[in-house]
Amino acid sequence: MKLALREHLEVGAEPLAGYRLRQLRGQGGFAQVWEAEGPGGRHVALKFIDAKLRDAFKEVRSIRAIGNSCQTVQVAFP
Repeated sequence: MKLALREHLEVGAEPLAGYRLRQLRGQGGFAQVWEAEGPGGRHVALKFIDAKLRDAFKEVRSIRAIGNSCQTVQVAFP
């Protein structure tokens, strides 16, 4: 299944201000995980979830549940 994300994700893209995609690290049925370089050259992982899919809310709920044990940033698109 191919994700129907709002933005086309590719190496070098900057889908969030200050975060440049470096390498696709994994892809499942409703999300992609990318290695990215953030402000100050910091390496981070960015997870892009296709919010149109029925089970996406479960993944978002899981991420929120672990949010206190690791550094997470939430970004919402209208």
